[in-house]
Amino acid sequence: MMARRAGLVVGCALALAGCSDRAEIAEDASARRDQPAAPVGDGADWPRGVEVFEAPSAASEGAPRTIEVLASGEVLGQFGIAYSPRPRRGDFVFVDGWALQFTELIVTVGELRIEGRGPSPDDQSRVGAPVARLARAFAIDLQKPGPRDGAGGRPETAHLLHVFARTDRGEALDPESKYSFSFAFQTARADAVNVNLGPAQQALYRDMIARGWSTLVRGRAQYRGTPAAAPPFGEYPVEVAFSFGFGAPAQYINCDNPENAAGDPRGVQPNSTRAVRAQITLHADHVFWSALQIEHPPLRFDPFAARAQTAGPLGRLSLDDLATVAPTNLRDRQGRRVPDRAGQTLGAAVPDPEAVSFSPNGAASVRDLRDFVAYSTRAAGHLNGEGLCAVRALRPFTY
Repeated sequence: MMARRAGLVVGCALALAGCSDRAEIAEDASARRDQPAAPVGDGADWPRGVEVFEAPSAASEGAPRTIEVLASGEVLGQFGIAYSPRPRRGDFVFVDGWALQFTELIVTVGELRIEGRGPSPDDQSRVGAPVARLARAFAIDLQKPGPRDGAGGRPETAHLLHVFARTDRGEALDPESKYSFSFAFQTARADAVNVNLGPAQQALYRDMIARGWSTLVRGRAQYRGTPAAAPPFGEYPVEVAFSFGFGAPAQYINCDNPENAAGDPRGVQPNSTRAVRAQITLHADHVFWSALQIEHPPLRFDPFAARAQTAGPLGRLSLDDLATVAPTNLRDRQGRRVPDRAGQTLGAAVPDPEAVSFSPNGAASVRDLRDFVAYSTRAAGHLNGEGLCAVRALRPFTY
């Protein structure tokens, strides 16, 4: 299977009416809150006393009638988004001239489970009887490369988290059956197994626990497009270090599987001669989407750079800097509309002569650009690359 490509991005960006995202999020807008939730433990002793991660043994890898659960931030999360003024069809690119590298994509993966097939093909959120479940949670940085090839093929890599070999009743998995596959991105927790967090990431994870966050996305963006000295662009930083932490835990239910034969996309079917893959894939590009509830709108960074706190050419940006900014009326720190310079990339988008605008597309509880990022990122969980899941929010956003 080839790595995820952005040819679909360009197609959907130019014809939004023809694109849909079945992973819409069910959320009660009246239930949202901005204060951190009560943490699971104070995090002061994490990871001391917590189970040390041991990957499934080599003897279990590749075994017949097993389902190997992996996790990956795929190529974009691991290697970032380069800039090109003339991208090839299939390249992910910021249409307003930026390049970006992630440094951390920290999440907690949990509630791994396989179940019987759902009773209705029209309702993806419904599944059948439980088959096997793993209660353990994994704290993992999906920016870091793993030891296994990813679902998209090299250079994407993945981390092996668990192997489902038997049902909870102790029976072998049936190679004649397809099982629904589901997982969750959970709020950071003190009893999570540390997969690959080094000392610096462990300190970040302790902070995530204390704040009730489920997701921490950090990195650095650099402007690579045509230099612009005129206001307001001449006043925006040309390099931005960003750190987006928030709580938006969700379940990803009954996921589609791109590795299935055509005609029956859902579920994972064991094989009588080899292991099969169920890779939890985080689409890091969701963080910078310009529209919600569709797949692959154009990526833009200018509205984020416009809100950065500057110290010379370097800007620093947190989600708090995006609070109160209306997605449909994007303003910089001086209160000016952010112009649209999508023309930095040939063919990907047509610049709006008025100003750039992000589209909530009717998404509930999106009050500002901070909510917009959290909402979009919460729909970033997939199976084996592009497989969409039914997404069920577990709690309101916390920041």
